[in-house]
Amino acid sequence: MYIHHVRNIHDALPSCLQLLGGDGLVRKNGVIAFPAPLTTVFQEPCERVSFHPHVDPFYRFQKGLSTLNDYARALVDVNATRVSLGGVEVYCTRTGAGAINMTAMYPKTDLLLCACWMDAVEMTFLHEYLAARSEGSVGKFWQIINNAGTLESTYSSYAQMVEKDKAINHYPTVKHFPMIRTPVNEWRQDLEMFLSEGMTIGIKDPFFRKVASPIFNAKKAVDKQNHTEALKIMGDCQASDWKLACENWIEAQL
Repeated sequence: MYIHHVRNIHDALPSCLQLLGGDGLVRKNGVIAFPAPLTTVFQEPCERVSFHPHVDPFYRFQKGLSTLNDYARALVDVNATRVSLGGVEVYCTRTGAGAINMTAMYPKTDLLLCACWMDAVEMTFLHEYLAARSEGSVGKFWQIINNAGTLESTYSSYAQMVEKDKAINHYPTVKHFPMIRTPVNEWRQDLEMFLSEGMTIGIKDPFFRKVASPIFNAKKAVDKQNHTEALKIMGDCQASDWKLACENWIEAQL
């Protein structure tokens, strides 16, 4: 088994590219593949924002909440520490210090699209939710892919983007805004309500008013090509990591 450690989502892309460019991998028919399962260990899962300018943070945030809602619906048993969705097996363990570690197992997937893009981001939303559900802190996240690899064309394209971007990882200068501060059952109701109705009366957790609502509303302004209004709306976002990534992305569209 191959094991590699990264601090967070932002660092995963250049780290995975370095692995894919190394020796000992199978290169055949335009595919780069690992000859054994690959485990990526995220040390700081809540640092889920990528600051690479070609990454759309709005899409990542919205898709992350939507996928979390799907997983939460699948967790019927309030005491469950394991959930399966779309072929991905997820389970949690508690450390002696009370942290909740999470493992996600994939049968086969594209390494760059999984570890560095949407899948890993979505899993970190789920990780924070499961930790709150278990009344523990967020520990480490293990992502295990039994058949990991990518197309050589994908590898080349991403490598060129990273070399051109030279994007800075702004953690820990920017901070993660805790997603759940109210009782988990109430938060679940808030999430359902927010995704179906937007920011409305009855939503209690400050995450939705101070983080989710500005991001969703700014995205609506971006879709209408009103980038100035989008930047103004993002000024109300109190998650400094998402705020910076979204503002940089909006400015890049001007």
